[in-house]
Formats: sequence, C-alpha cells, structure tokens
Amino acid sequence: MIFEDQIGNKTNIEKGNPEKKWFYKNTLKIKNDSVYLDRITINVIGNDTLHSASDGGFYYYKGIKINNQSRIELTEISCDYCPETISKSGKKIIRKLNGKITKNGIEINNIKFKETKTSNYILRSEELTGN
Repeated sequence: MIFEDQIGNKTNIEKGNPEKKWFYKNTLKIKNDSVYLDRITINVIGNDTLHSASDGGFYYYKGIKINNQSRIELTEISCDYCPETISKSGKKIIRKLNGKITKNGIEINNIKFKETKTSNYILRSEELTGN
C-alpha cells in the first residue's frame, strides 16, 4: 500500500503506525514459455512479517517469455480487493507488466527476482488459468 506523508511524498510507511511498512511479496514461476506472478500484500513491523486479509490487494498475472526467451510480458488475470482503474471512456484498464531475463537474473517493473529452489507449489495465478 502507498501512503502520502505530511508533505505529499509517497511512502510505504503507515501514517498512524510508523513502525509498520507495507510491501508486496512477489512470487514468480516460469514453466516452459509461460510466466506466472502472484503479488501478495504483506506488512513488516520490526522483524515480524504479517499477511493481510485484504489490504492492498492480491494481484495475479500470467504472461509469456518472448524474443528468444529474454523478454517477459505479463497481464493481470485477476485481482482480489484491488482498486480498478477506469479510462476516460469508462473501460477498465487491465494492468500489464514487462520484464527481462538477463545473465544477472530476472527483473519485472524494476523488481529484481532471485532464483530459489524449484517447487511443485501451484501459484494462485496458475490455478486461475487452469494450468
């Protein structure tokens, strides 16, 4: 979640609780040429990580690797508890993310991902697409 401080700057620190910081936990899975991304809201107080039931939303994306497997394009496929962005013509704007795969790793919308163990864990974005 994003808040504004007293002078209008954007921050992830909650106004009434300066110890509480909000983040998205991003889980990325690449399976052949398909790419799945779950963005779950969490907040951190000191060393404790808390999972929110609804604050900030839960974003689910599906996409593909393109251009010799070096680019990633993701499209939002679902979002629980998220605000909708509406165009001037009244249509819902679908969120899209772009990324790249380099020798240094994967980066999507300026978020760098580190590789972890391969898991059979099924992401919510995979469930939503039936994969």
